[in-house]
Amino acid sequence: MRTVDPKTLAEAYKTASRVINLALGCIVPPAVGFFLDRKFGTTPILSILGLVFGLVSMFVQIRQLVRELPGGKSR
Repeated sequence: MRTVDPKTLAEAYKTASRVINLALGCIVPPAVGFFLDRKFGTTPILSILGLVFGLVSMFVQIRQLVRELPGGKSR
């Protein structure tokens, strides 16, 4: 049986968690906006707000990822 270094496994879980978080942060807000638009009949207002919120969330998360890369800006 092959043993796995716990540090490597933890790093893999951290990376997977960030990828899932990034993907869901882009998909969920527009989807919620779409369903709320359909429920309240406010077509495209909430969908657009959800899209904007999702994009802002994505950019913030990407910025954090870039900061943590070796040689990334620490500011």
